[in-house]
Amino acid sequence: AEDLDVEVVDGSLGPAGDLGDLAHELSTALPEGVEVTRAAPLEPGAPSLQEEVSSCAWRWTVVDPGRRGLDPDELSADCERLLSEPTVTLTRQRKGRETADDVRPGILALRVLGAAAGGPDDGPGVSVEAELACRPRSLRPSELQQCLAAGGSRLEERDGRRLHQWISQGGARWEPLGAPVTATPAPHATERAS
Repeated sequence: AEDLDVEVVDGSLGPAGDLGDLAHELSTALPEGVEVTRAAPLEPGAPSLQEEVSSCAWRWTVVDPGRRGLDPDELSADCERLLSEPTVTLTRQRKGRETADDVRPGILALRVLGAAAGGPDDGPGVSVEAELACRPRSLRPSELQQCLAAGGSRLEERDGRRLHQWISQGGARWEPLGAPVTATPAPHATERAS
């Protein structure tokens, strides 16, 4: 899901002031296949939804181009070694300069799920899941991949998907909008059916 904060002017929600109407209107204006699934009001002055996100859960396939395949047990051992390190240094570009950052605090969880299909030129891959922090600076799967490949292999990421965005409040994790407040029909599906 992608979150969007919008400010609406009084009366712009139609006569009923219904968020479902706004969600439906936004969905019809978006490209086919992109739908607004829920909408909720935020308190005035509240931080944007993206500012509140503290971590994201990701799943992707790791491949090692040039090898016939990747062993899930070997990658699992690499993940365990990475998690046991007190610091993990990654060189990144920031404002046109290279900086060395300790990204270990940003790796909240990391595990190998098992064997997965690779690309046509990659051989079999391994499915990996991680929860990565968004603060103070986001850590992306491709950057974590660089840390896993630091041993000299040419590991690459394929088919990456963000599974969840999380907000931490009072020791609990929440999705940015919590439980769905307003679900809308899929107007593009309706238009295709008619």
